Amino acid sequence: MSDSSVPDGKKVLELLKNGKVSMFNQIRKENPRLKIDLTWENLREVKLEGTNLCGVILYGADLRWANLSQANLSDANISEAELNGAILNQANFNGANLSKANLSGAQLNGANLSRTNLQNADLSSTNLNGALLSDANLVNVDFRRANLKNADLSRTNLRDAKFRRAILEKTEFKGADLTRANMMGAHLDGATIDEENLSKV
Repeated sequence: MSDSSVPDGKKVLELLKNGKVSMFNQIRKENPRLKIDLTWENLREVKLEGTNLCGVILYGADLRWANLSQANLSDANISEAELNGAILNQANFNGANLSKANLSGAQLNGANLSRTNLQNADLSSTNLNGALLSDANLVNVDFRRANLKNADLSRTNLRDAKFRRAILEKTEFKGADLTRANMMGAHLDGATIDEENLSKV
């Protein structure tokens, strides 16, 4: 695609709102340096399974109840975005900024959240079964009533994180910093926690 035919932001936004995933992904493939800024945009309930949103700016965007299963959101800026109730199964968020994002009630089965910044994010009542969160910044994250069964939280920073009544069965916490983390009422059957870190909870 020549520079003269590079779509403007409005065209890109319309493709996403209409679920034109294959067209959007093709544009990204042909224009790898195209900067896409969707700050504060309304993308509520969009169906974008498998979309390439790598590096896209979604700051403050409304993605409530959107379907982004298997989407590539690596290195994206999703800070302060609304993702509550979104379907994000097996999505790739590797290295993304999700600080202060609202993901309450979202479906994140098998999602890759490694190396993400989720500081002060709301993940209450989320389904993170089998999710990968290793090396993530999870300071003061709200995991209350979340399902983290079989999730990998190794080497994460979990200072002041809230796990009240969360399902943490067979969850991996090896090397995690659990200073002042609240695990009251959490289900910890089979969880792997370093003894020295457990004493800080």
